[in-house]
Amino acid sequence: MNLKKRLSVAALLAIILGSGLGYATYSLIAETPAEKTAVKALDLYAQQGGLGTGEFGGVFEQNNTVRLSAYLTIGGVPINRIEVTFKIRKPDEQEIVNTVMTDDLGNAKLDFTLPIEESALGNWSVSATATVKNEIVSDSMILECQAEQIMPPVQRTLDLYTQQGGFGPEELFGGVFAPGDVVRLSAYLTGDGVPIVESEVTFITCQYAGIPVTNSALTDSRGIAEVNFTIPSDPSSAGNWTVSAVAYFENETVDDSVFIGCETGEEPPSIFALIKRNGELCVSFNPLDSVTIAVRVYCEVDLLPLQVKLEVMLPNGTYFLNQSLTTDMWGGATTEFQIPMIYDALGTWSTHVSFEVGGQRGEAYNFFDCEPPEPTLDVFTQRGGQGQNVQSGPFLLGENVSLCAVFRVMNSSVVAGKLVSFEAQLNGATLLVLVAETNSSGIASVSFRVPPDPSFVGPWEVYARLDNGGMVLLDTLVFAVEQPQG
Repeated sequence: MNLKKRLSVAALLAIILGSGLGYATYSLIAETPAEKTAVKALDLYAQQGGLGTGEFGGVFEQNNTVRLSAYLTIGGVPINRIEVTFKIRKPDEQEIVNTVMTDDLGNAKLDFTLPIEESALGNWSVSATATVKNEIVSDSMILECQAEQIMPPVQRTLDLYTQQGGFGPEELFGGVFAPGDVVRLSAYLTGDGVPIVESEVTFITCQYAGIPVTNSALTDSRGIAEVNFTIPSDPSSAGNWTVSAVAYFENETVDDSVFIGCETGEEPPSIFALIKRNGELCVSFNPLDSVTIAVRVYCEVDLLPLQVKLEVMLPNGTYFLNQSLTTDMWGGATTEFQIPMIYDALGTWSTHVSFEVGGQRGEAYNFFDCEPPEPTLDVFTQRGGQGQNVQSGPFLLGENVSLCAVFRVMNSSVVAGKLVSFEAQLNGATLLVLVAETNSSGIASVSFRVPPDPSFVGPWEVYARLDNGGMVLLDTLVFAVEQPQG
């Protein structure tokens, strides 16, 4: 059978195994089992249990691959080339049926992966049946599917401080220095509370509205990276300086910032503000994000604490906040608010902090943007592929493939009732197109069985599409189809 014909047959025979459409299997090539003497014993088991008639097959987790084995013998002698039919009944009573031929050792084996959907949780009923010369022999067992235990990612933290202050994740003030002083910057890097050694940390120092200066250092056995920088001696170095430390990892960036003051003893009182999200400097937010405004006033110590006026304006120019803050004995004050989920929140916000003390006034303006997050569509299989354009794990000929697509919009909210199309291609030829609707979790899912024909071996490409108000969202996925071993 040529490839074109096989593709056409596969497209006609591929039956959706997804929700509401039932389950079925198909084969492009029907084989006649060889006749053998009467079957005496069939033992069904999995890799975690089930040896013996009707024994428990073990406990698995979502996304685990279950290997079913049926051992067929006559008088203890293995029997080959006999068809064994596996019936797998899910907790929701949907059924999967597959037929496998015993090998030379009398084993018929079938692998399947437990889905990640909540409906997979519970007991799965599995049976195996073989027929020889009108004599039927069978065995059954129960498998338990539990929720997948996902290891939490490593929680990395970076704490930047100077010899005068700033130690601790919430401390933003690194001290006051004079022109010509040497500032020692230290960054403490940890993962789940354990020091991370031999990792590069980049330090960025910048006078307000000035040109950033960058230095790097590796963390030592304590997880600490250190560099020195000298504040220029000329009077123009007086004022506020921002210092940041950044450590880059494969899928994550961690950083911390402090600000320091440089005084010559002749400067009037001044004020400085930082805009942060989740402890990090930020200039772009989304609705429902929390915004932290950290204020620092530089003045004579005997004038502290003092009152600071804070004004926060929406993009349309109206007041969102108009309040007073009281500094601590170091001149610091912090407040936090949440951006509302309203249309007027989109655009550029402005903040204004000011104070008056001893007949003198100080003020500072800051700006940040609020943008609607782009909607996303993410397609993956029961063997991985989460994320944009990420590859899934491989499948074997004859295995079932479950495709899932998650639709997310503003602030990662999910949307139900959206149609998602799934197109699978091999070598540029379309094998099938399936359509499903997102559920209350924003997930659309379909299933199909890879044909057992060797012409379907190779990299399969899946294209998931969703029409979101005239804008078509697309995510792609690639998985390899391989020949079973042996």
